[in-house]
Amino acid sequence: MKTSAKISAFVFALLLVQVLVVSPAFSDTKAWVMTGKITAIDHQYHTVVVNVPQGKGQIFTVAGPLAPKAKVEKAGKMAALNNFNIGEKVTVKFHNLKDGQGPVITELLAAK
Repeated sequence: MKTSAKISAFVFALLLVQVLVVSPAFSDTKAWVMTGKITAIDHQYHTVVVNVPQGKGQIFTVAGPLAPKAKVEKAGKMAALNNFNIGEKVTVKFHNLKDGQGPVITELLAAK
């Protein structure tokens, strides 16, 4: 009886750890969507910097790499990063990485 109780406790603990690790509530998966202007593009590292006006002269800067499967569109069609220009108005969707290394951009859409 003691052995089965230990096994049950171990299985319960293992399931609890899996729930805590895998559950979205315990990961940083919140995504933000903002519209601003491109201020820098690094084609070699597939990164982009977008300044987003926040009112009263405040600017929020989104700077990070494009995710490997990022949605990149211009005029409603798939596009490459080299189709974008400094000063162009875009909508950017991003989320923070779990390790605190900054944001990753999952969508870059030219504003219409």
